[in-house]
Amino acid sequence: HFEARPHDHIFLFPHEFWDFPSWRRAVGSSIIFAVEGRPIESPISLRHCLTCFDERKDVIVPGHTDAWSVAQFRRHYRPFAHRQFRVCFHGAFRHDLYAKTNAAFPFLVSAQETRRQIQSLVGTPGTSFGVHLRPLEKYAERMGNCRFCLVPKGVGYTNGRLLESFFTGCIPVILSD
Repeated sequence: HFEARPHDHIFLFPHEFWDFPSWRRAVGSSIIFAVEGRPIESPISLRHCLTCFDERKDVIVPGHTDAWSVAQFRRHYRPFAHRQFRVCFHGAFRHDLYAKTNAAFPFLVSAQETRRQIQSLVGTPGTSFGVHLRPLEKYAERMGNCRFCLVPKGVGYTNGRLLESFFTGCIPVILSD
């Protein structure tokens, strides 16, 4: 049945790596649900595929949005005028893959370089920049206390910070995308 009617099947790619070399041949005409529209097709080449997503049939679904975390972020929403920080970012500044993954043309900047620039802002008055805040409750509280949240490119084109900013009412500033 699959080979006769591939468009009747749905496949989920839940990560920014589509490490399934024959996916185009095997499931390319099926409907694809993915958390990444421009995935990295191979962890060896680390190149983003700009033709993997077909907007006529495929669907991007948000990643990193479990119900408990969403509730934590929504609970810490504050009115914009009552937020202490203008700009925030809390997350990883270094990762082995950040130096190897670049944004698409015309930006051509690595995720590592973008995060290095963010790190250079640590200590700027009215901002909150630093490593991951733990537990999630503390991170959600900080996000809800920020007006603008930086969303740098991760290994994939997207990351959970975009949705986290929506749930806390923080205006996302998408970098190097």
